[in-house]
Amino acid sequence: MLSAKFLALSLFLAGAAYAQTPAYLSPVALEPGLNSGKCLTAASNSDGAAVSIQTCTGADAQKWTFTGSGTVTAFGDKCLDVKDGVNADGTQLQVWTCSSNNANQQWYYTGDYR
Repeated sequence: MLSAKFLALSLFLAGAAYAQTPAYLSPVALEPGLNSGKCLTAASNSDGAAVSIQTCTGADAQKWTFTGSGTVTAFGDKCLDVKDGVNADGTQLQVWTCSSNNANQQWYYTGDYR
């Protein structure tokens, strides 16, 4: 089970109105802080596909883009999404078609690039 705490990506669910633009917007690999060689990976580009941590391969499923509007995307139109909007340790992440004002898809990037 994928845990937001375990990810140590320091991406935190933010209020829909708050989204800080990161320095890097183009596709990047998201790696857990102390787990070199592992990347956040979408199982597929279908709505509801699980997101897990797997060995980095450079596949499209591991290329994430910070949009500047608070969303993190893969495959162009899929957003990193908190399953069922649950805000608790152990909550699974998934990809879902991006939709405006969806709090499950709002993330922020800290000033120290975490």
